[in-house]
Amino acid sequence: MVAPRILLLDTNIWLDYYMAERPFHDAAFSLVDCALSSGVELVFAITSPKDLFYQIGAGLKRAVRASKGGELAEDSAIACNEIAWGCISNLDQIATGVGMDVSDLRHAIHDKKIHRDFEDNLIMAAARRVRADYLVTNDKLLLRHSDVPALSAEDTLSLMQS
Repeated sequence: MVAPRILLLDTNIWLDYYMAERPFHDAAFSLVDCALSSGVELVFAITSPKDLFYQIGAGLKRAVRASKGGELAEDSAIACNEIAWGCISNLDQIATGVGMDVSDLRHAIHDKKIHRDFEDNLIMAAARRVRADYLVTNDKLLLRHSDVPALSAEDTLSLMQS
């Protein structure tokens, strides 16, 4: 396998990176750290930040509600959103967004033949657009169906460290 120059990280890898309670957090964190220190370009589909912002904020709000007997004060909700904003700002600093246009939509629709998840198909379209060496995901179905080279976070980290 070829040492990567450009890695497109799926939304689930970014969620793992920013949310320490997720099971693949350590692998995602190590991968991003290794890539940044090795000069590997990290990229993301421009659709990912919207999902990241929502998932991070919602996850933090769930945690607050769980610790407060189901209650979420307005100041806590605002704080959760500010943390999500901070993650998006950090993403913008450490990685590059890959834009999309109607051709990516058409590729995603066409890719339904190989993979039935529309969001994943947009991620594959972004990987093709930027000519990523690997699409990095922990989505087992996407790993199996992807028509662009795809690896898990752990496998990508192993490749980079070899």
